Amino acid sequence: MLSDPVRKRTLLRDVNRRIHGVNSSLVEPSGPQLHCECARTDCTERVRVPREICDHVLAEVGTFIVAPGHELGDEQVLVGGATFCLVVPPPADPVCADRRASASLRACA
Repeated sequence: MLSDPVRKRTLLRDVNRRIHGVNSSLVEPSGPQLHCECARTDCTERVRVPREICDHVLAEVGTFIVAPGHELGDEQVLVGGATFCLVVPPPADPVCADRRASASLRACA
């Protein structure tokens, strides 16, 4: 996989948005199977996330979908479940800073 955790998370978020977009036209009530967006560079796990959660989380800046047990100690766990967790890295995390800056720029445009 990728050796840079920041780049990995950013890339997988883009991939997951595309997977969700394609799956939105399909009738699959259990939701799409997405890539784990954890910071572990060797992770290749997939997680199934309900469609209504995907709609919200994939539009969020700085919230990541991870496999259970892939949360880092300094990440805030928003939702912990059997098939996925939602986490927020600490404010100093470069992914959060980059995404917040990008969102601010889009909001100003």
